[in-house]
Amino acid sequence: MPGSSDPNATAEAFAKQAFGNNVPLVVKPVIVKGYIGWYATFSDGTAVTYRPAGAASFRTSDGIATVEINTKNIKILNYNSVLKLKFPGQ
Repeated sequence: MPGSSDPNATAEAFAKQAFGNNVPLVVKPVIVKGYIGWYATFSDGTAVTYRPAGAASFRTSDGIATVEINTKNIKILNYNSVLKLKFPGQ
């Protein structure tokens, strides 16, 4: 993803757009290193995770927000892996 002035807002807006018109069954907060993101699951098994900058693993720099999308079709196309998108700052 291209850099943005607010990677958290960009990533979260993208994650919510991934819902389409679907309403999540459950949205749970995800707290990593003191940063609060969320995890949404849907009736078809789809899961969307948003993590703000600083809340990713040690392999991702602290200035990058992340979104993970886990669907059956994405895993088929992505060699059985979830789609991980990174949103850097400028």
